Amino acid sequence: MAWLGTALLLLFTIAVTTAAAVRVVWIIDPQRKKPIRHGRRNPHEPTHLLIVLGSGGHTAEMISMLERAVTDPEPTRRLEWRDYTHRTWVISSGDALSAQRAKSFEEMAVKLSNQDNLMAGKVKKATDLGPGTYDIHTVPRAREIHQPLATAPLFTEVCFRMLGSACQQCHPQA
Repeated sequence: MAWLGTALLLLFTIAVTTAAAVRVVWIIDPQRKKPIRHGRRNPHEPTHLLIVLGSGGHTAEMISMLERAVTDPEPTRRLEWRDYTHRTWVISSGDALSAQRAKSFEEMAVKLSNQDNLMAGKVKKATDLGPGTYDIHTVPRAREIHQPLATAPLFTEVCFRMLGSACQQCHPQA
């Protein structure tokens, strides 16, 4: 019977390895069609951006990605900050540094957006609402450090409810 367990383990290993190899080949296939990037369908329709910051290095990573996206010299890859009429930043409770970083980024992005408009000689259109608005929502952590695992599901549920509440405040029809 030991050979049956070994055979099943070997079969499972071969199946997982094959699936992983097929997936990697599919992803890096140069013949694969590139995804179509859709722009805004209706430029007059308000848009919303949700940004979730974490503690540790997660906030720095997100801010770094946004900085690259906002300042990218290639117009087709650039994130036009002024296109988002409202932005919601979500941070965890007790993470004042992330809130400060979000405020600083908003100030920097607005200045950059205004400077780009001036340098390009763009005239403010009636549809251009300016830099838009933003708010910062604080949600409780799903699990505190050294919190007993038995109480983690309850705190996770509270966290999810607060996240849902933050999203509904931005989109009341949802």
